[in-house]
Amino acid sequence: MHPFLFKGTPFETPSWDVVLLIGFIIVLLIGLILKPKDFPVTRLGIIAFALISLFVGSLGGKLLYVFIHRETLFNVMHLSFGNAFISSGYAFLGTLGFVLIAMAAFAKLRPRPVSFLACADFGLPLIILHQAFTRIGCFMAGCCYGPVTGLPWGCYFAGETLKRQPTQIYFAISLLVIFFYALYLLKKNLPKGVVFFTALFTYGLSRCILESWRVDSPHILGPVTLAQAVTFTLAAVSGVCLYVILARNGLIISRRKL
Repeated sequence: MHPFLFKGTPFETPSWDVVLLIGFIIVLLIGLILKPKDFPVTRLGIIAFALISLFVGSLGGKLLYVFIHRETLFNVMHLSFGNAFISSGYAFLGTLGFVLIAMAAFAKLRPRPVSFLACADFGLPLIILHQAFTRIGCFMAGCCYGPVTGLPWGCYFAGETLKRQPTQIYFAISLLVIFFYALYLLKKNLPKGVVFFTALFTYGLSRCILESWRVDSPHILGPVTLAQAVTFTLAAVSGVCLYVILARNGLIISRRKL
């Protein structure tokens, strides 16, 4: 793998950071191009929120990572909070949570408040697309890999003598599928919230399944990891919300009406 780009030069940079930045620029451009005519936020507003989300998402991702790995960071490595924060990685669920909170505040605290669900229908697929880029960054950095495998697409990661499953690529593919499916739904003029909760449901379900192929996730109950517990809950709640929205808009026929 290639944890660092331009290695051995004054411009040596972690590959994950480079991919994060490239992904951010590409996703922002896609968002500006795809912005619906009736979207309640201007292109300038989209750029402003994108910059806010980059900062807030990074903060949330690092805070959750420090919390999850606090035992190692504080009791084993004996780092201060500041050093632990600087040297920590990112946990996407923290990023997602903080960005959605920022999106809700952005929608409601504007001089002219707009619908959070309208913003989330358009914004969450873009967040998921950016996450696909960061998973490619994880692959280049050599983290978040899977178990030892004999499959022909197994990869050698730094410090490993056996091939392992490139779980990062599985994640990236699933995220791209979710993005394109959400993009398809956006064109269907569906009730507010359908795209948002569909994307959350499919992300939670796919993440819960793919976590089975990761070897670095902390477990909380037997084989169940913390990420699996959170994403399963996320999928369940999103599924209920999606059902309610569809039922209220007459898009689901209940048995009582049959």
